[in-house]
Amino acid sequence: MPVGHHKPAHLEMLRWLPAQSGNGSGKTVPGQSLRETARPTYREFAPPPHLGKHVCCFWRHEATPVPATVRVIPDGCVDVVWVNDQAPHVAGPMTRPVLYSIDAGTEIFAVRFRPGVVCRLLGENAKALLNQDVPLRDLWPGRRAAPWEEVTAERRESAKLAAI
Repeated sequence: MPVGHHKPAHLEMLRWLPAQSGNGSGKTVPGQSLRETARPTYREFAPPPHLGKHVCCFWRHEATPVPATVRVIPDGCVDVVWVNDQAPHVAGPMTRPVLYSIDAGTEIFAVRFRPGVVCRLLGENAKALLNQDVPLRDLWPGRRAAPWEEVTAERRESAKLAAI
């Protein structure tokens, strides 16, 4: 199920990360300029060679002391995303740019899969995930999702990336 949608005047969608992504202060007013919010620290990491055929990259959004708004451009990929200590969710492929409002203190880790991989990995057609953010547990039974949920316990960046 999609998270809260609002249509700003410039036709991009404004979405919030899953509930409790931070302290609740990151709500952004539709149409708010990206320059009015903190610049997040976003980094991508190349996958190990044995995963390169399936994974575009691993990425991280470091916590900032103030709320941030980030624009995500459609790329045809599906991401499994960990927000703070929450269970992972699946961000399906998008058909249009999306603005995400991120609360201060929110840390995000994710793995971005290449187009076409999602059906084999998740057992779900990418069309069913189009413009959706879905808890991984909704796609996989608990036992299969458990190792992916354990990633949240890792605190060090290197340990978290290794677990992912």
